[in-house]
Amino acid sequence: MSLVFIVLVAISLGLTILMFASYWVLFEKAGREGWEGIIPIYNIYDLLQIIGKPTYWLIYMLFPIINIFYGIKILDLFVKSFGKDSMYTVLC
Repeated sequence: MSLVFIVLVAISLGLTILMFASYWVLFEKAGREGWEGIIPIYNIYDLLQIIGKPTYWLIYMLFPIINIFYGIKILDLFVKSFGKDSMYTVLC
């Protein structure tokens, strides 16, 4: 039982580090500081600044179900800010 727990914690920690590194690189490519990508809620605020949407969209991200749709929209607009199209969002 404890070996399974240790393996799950190691996998979770590895995925968390991968996510932090990914956010760091994406925010640097977007012209922001890398650390801004790993701060919860602040990174969504920065994403909204990058894509040029109003700050009150951050409130929508706090509501279940609604946040799924706004999250996809924010991701799509973020991808488009790098010159990609909507198909890139769908495939990733």
